[in-house]
Amino acid sequence: MALIPYVAAAAVLGWLIARLIYNEYTFNQVSKKYGCARPRRYPHLDPFFGLDLSLRLMRGIQKNESFALDQRLFGVHGKNYIARSWNRAVLHTMDCENVQAILSTNFECFAVEPVRGDAIKPVMGNGIFSTDGQRWRYSRNLATPIFGRAFVSDLTSLEEHVTKALKWIPRTGSTVDLQLLFKRLFLDVSTEFIFGQSCNILSDGIKGIGPSSRLIEAFETALRGIGMSLFFGRFRFLLCQEKVFDAASKEVHKIVDGFIDDAFAAHQRSSSENRKSKTYNLLGELGEVVRNRSELKFQLLNVFLPAYDSTAIGLSNIFFHLVRHPRVWDKLYHEAIAVEEPITAERVKSMTYMEYVINEGLRLHAPQARLLRKCIKNCVLPRGGGDDGRSPIFFQAGMEVELNYYALQRDCDVWGTDADKFKPERWEDSYLTAKWKYLAFSGGPRICPAQQMVTLQCGYILTRFLREFPRIVNKDEQLAFVEDLRVTMQSRNGVQVAFLEN
Repeated sequence: MALIPYVAAAAVLGWLIARLIYNEYTFNQVSKKYGCARPRRYPHLDPFFGLDLSLRLMRGIQKNESFALDQRLFGVHGKNYIARSWNRAVLHTMDCENVQAILSTNFECFAVEPVRGDAIKPVMGNGIFSTDGQRWRYSRNLATPIFGRAFVSDLTSLEEHVTKALKWIPRTGSTVDLQLLFKRLFLDVSTEFIFGQSCNILSDGIKGIGPSSRLIEAFETALRGIGMSLFFGRFRFLLCQEKVFDAASKEVHKIVDGFIDDAFAAHQRSSSENRKSKTYNLLGELGEVVRNRSELKFQLLNVFLPAYDSTAIGLSNIFFHLVRHPRVWDKLYHEAIAVEEPITAERVKSMTYMEYVINEGLRLHAPQARLLRKCIKNCVLPRGGGDDGRSPIFFQAGMEVELNYYALQRDCDVWGTDADKFKPERWEDSYLTAKWKYLAFSGGPRICPAQQMVTLQCGYILTRFLREFPRIVNKDEQLAFVEDLRVTMQSRNGVQVAFLEN
């Protein structure tokens, strides 16, 4: 009887070894059939579950150096390598040709719902971020036309909120955290754009109080929960924090439901008084098409997340670099003060160096720096096979792929030997050739539909700040960017600066 556990363990181990050998043999035979070469593999100590690499990656997250670890791994194993993580076979790639194939050429072969649906849906439900196929196309078709309309270039509402934000900037050279300020700014901007009325959190200062402040806190907790759930996959139960994340999700839903109720009430009052709403809002547009209240809420949440969180972090990351490069700030300042009043969308778009600065800031620290996909149909990827990694590889249904934009956008073969440096001037040469190498807004059918609006908002806010303050001073003792990884990547230390009027 005492031998039974050992016999059972040996049987399981034998089955795992046999399965591993069979899978490798089958994979290699099919690869030869398609004329593909064997991809590089991570040299696991645990070839079955990949726990050695999983634990290594977990330590990288805990030490706030997850992406630096990714770069070291690519440096050792090449731009494409297959590894196991929590018993999943994952291709890690920073190769722009494979990225193009996955996001565009072979788009129908890859899905997001199997790898992110369980993590995202408790917070955001079914929408463009969590679904595939017809449901995704339905959500995409609802959102895309909205960002192509003329109102996106109307800066009237944004101007009011930016003016309010500028009032909270100390004029005495005191320190202000721009990341904190921009999150509140874009909460005001996005609630007005989405629900028709702003929550006006900036009226209470940079820190804010009340339901809007609770929404930020709940969203932060929920986003961290999503990020960790995506990392652990089917082993997310090991986090033992489901109650914390569930409570945060419910708080987000409760507050957003309140926004929707208030918006519907305001609309009814406006209709009863025979007045048309003065401002455009997404709720009003989608409410004409989406009648189910729960579905409407989740469609709005799928726009609210990038409108509030991603845009605020993206702008904060741009300022993170600007404050450390006074030469760039000075050059941008002279371009901004040359813009005639009023500051219109057309005048912001005409600022060439401004565009270079935004692109460069997002190249180095885009809010979304990794993407996960699951292969649902056998296909061939153009790179990753053979000793040099230049041969095509067979990619089998059931495998997963992690596209690493952070590493790709620092690839010295693409951006030069100074790829890790903040140098907006590089865009004078790279502007027309950066497709599939610069992916701050992703690419292919799932490219961010709000790209033009986000770029315009960042350019306008930068212009307003530049015209107000000729000088900016770094107040963060930590010069390097310390990552704080949730679903999106932000600066762990915020963006600590001081502004000077002369």
